[in-house]
Amino acid sequence: LNAYTAVAKTSLKTVPYRPKFQLDYIGNTTVGVSVSNVGTGLVGGVNALFSDILSNNQLFAGIALNGEIYDFGGQVAYFNQKRRVGWGVSLSHIPYRSGGVGLGLDSLNVGDTTVQVDNYALDILRTFEDQVRLFSFLPISQTRRVELSGSYARYGFRIDRFNNYYFQGFKIAEKREKLPAPDGYDLWNINTAFVEDNSFFGIASPMKGHRYRYEVGKVGGAFNFYTLLADFRKYIYLKPVSLAARAYYYGRYGTDVDQGRISP
Repeated sequence: LNAYTAVAKTSLKTVPYRPKFQLDYIGNTTVGVSVSNVGTGLVGGVNALFSDILSNNQLFAGIALNGEIYDFGGQVAYFNQKRRVGWGVSLSHIPYRSGGVGLGLDSLNVGDTTVQVDNYALDILRTFEDQVRLFSFLPISQTRRVELSGSYARYGFRIDRFNNYYFQGFKIAEKREKLPAPDGYDLWNINTAFVEDNSFFGIASPMKGHRYRYEVGKVGGAFNFYTLLADFRKYIYLKPVSLAARAYYYGRYGTDVDQGRISP
């Protein structure tokens, strides 16, 4: 017997193609609670990828929380690759947290008495990056492409101090306070790059071929300088192992090259 039967043409109906976003992938779903002597916080995050049936349009969204509500971060990005020149846009809010500990003498009122105490102060500095980025690329071949991107970012700060008061080696009190923070600043940058990647991946890393990226950029706003990046990687497959070598250069040129530290 024929496993397939002919479908009558009268039962077929032509409808226009309407791309709709559907969930392709969801991962890194975690949730938890952290407790410490500097407060209680939530820990968790989730990433999700959406696309249409032909993957001409892709939408990525991710959120994460590691501590208090001030430590909430997230990003959403849209990518269009319907035509040869692909382009996209992304919006993000990312908090960076750092800290330091200091020891000093302080006075504390205990009842009707003022006593001298040791203050172990923990300062938590949060740097907030709010950024919008536009990017585009033009494939030249299956392994080479030209990229162009630009972004604008606003950086803000918050400082919280956790005072821990000790008297004769015993902790007797604690207090949290918000300290004056530095003024925020703006940065914008434009980058263009030539990229090639003809490497072949194994289970966890490239095993054969090479990859390189040559990029020039301009940073403006609170700082003003140019950037130059050259990154070349070579992978040599020697059964059953592979050797890897890398040559890397990143430089900044201009009037503000020594102001701040900005990663490539």
